[in-house]
Formats: sequence, C-alpha cells, structure tokens
Amino acid sequence: MSRISEDYQRIYINLDGVVLSARQDVIDCLNTAINQFCQSEIDCAQYDSLWGRPLENLIQQSLHCDVASARDIVSMYQKVCMDRGFVRATVPEDLHETLHLCKRASAALVGVSSYIPAPEQLLQEKNLRQYFEQISNTMGSRVDHWLGHLGGGDHERTCVVSDNVLDIRSARAYGCFTAAVTWGVSDAWDLGLTTPDVIFYSAAEMKAYFLEGRLPGGW
Repeated sequence: MSRISEDYQRIYINLDGVVLSARQDVIDCLNTAINQFCQSEIDCAQYDSLWGRPLENLIQQSLHCDVASARDIVSMYQKVCMDRGFVRATVPEDLHETLHLCKRASAALVGVSSYIPAPEQLLQEKNLRQYFEQISNTMGSRVDHWLGHLGGGDHERTCVVSDNVLDIRSARAYGCFTAAVTWGVSDAWDLGLTTPDVIFYSAAEMKAYFLEGRLPGGW
C-alpha cells in the first residue's frame, strides 16, 4: 500500500513550479505586459527573489511603482497570457505516473497556481487535469489560499508540495507534512533551511517516496 493512502487525505501541490515548469513563460508574458506601460523589464534574478509573493506585490517591488500601476500591469499580464499561451511550459519526467497513482490511491489532489491565469486549461493541454480534485488560481499568495482551506482540517494528514520557501515555512507552522522540490525556483540550500520533512531532487524520487516509502538519496 502506498504512503499516500496510508498517511495523507489531501495533498496541496504548487502548479507553477512543481507540476509545470513555467518560469520563462511567466517572465516573458510579464515583461510584454510591463512594456505596454513603461520601458522596463523584470529580470530572472528579480523574479526569483520575489517569486511566491502576490503578483501585484512582485511588480510593485521590482518596478518601484504604485498600487494602481501594478494592478493595471496584472490585468494586462492576464490578457497577454491568454493570448500568447504558455508555450514553453513543460512537465517533469515521471510526474504523470506519480499523479496517476496518487489518484488511484484516493488522495485528494489540490493544485494551486499563483501566476498562471488559466491553470485548468493548461493542465488539460498537458493531459493532467483529470488527476486534480480542485484547481485554483490566486494571482496572490498561495500560502493565504492554503491556510484558508486548512482552517479546520486535519493538518497532520495534509501534505504541501512546493518549490518555494514561503510555502514550506508556512505549511510547517501549521503542522502539515512538507515536501520540497528542487526543480523549481528556490534552490536546495534555501529549501533545506526551512527544514521540510523531505526534499525531492527529481520527480522520480517523489514517486518512489510517496508510493513506495523510499527515502530520496542522501536522506
């Protein structure tokens, strides 16, 4: 029997980072939107340092603009994303099988995105939609979104899977099981400092742990 069916009733998964490698698409769409308002851009270093915060806040801090301007850029960003699509987004190898087996084990998978305006559509394109009980887009803090859902839940039987230190830190504070992945934005060192319950260096390690109980190499 898998660890999923034994240990976890609900699994919250960060879509833009764990399930979909969409970083470059987000940056490209964001800079296209910004260029409609000013001659400026957000570079990869700025994006990585602020990733995981509400998009409006990320724009404000990167461009040093006011709230109204940031909101206008967010609106334009959403339009650019819908027109352009996420043409570079990829799915890590082994993730399809992992999600499929989690579904068979009756784990309730909840996918949450911060920066993908139409995550259901993109997951459908990648043949992943059927694995998720619920899919949400926040354009804000995933942490706030998760904590709203977790209000009266059984936190010890809730797992949060993310590539972002803010998510891991907050989920640990709530008593959730935390699984950090290193193929997203935050690196292994920073993730390790948040002391997650487990760190996965590949989707294959995540599959082996959740479904067979095997610890990742080095743990």
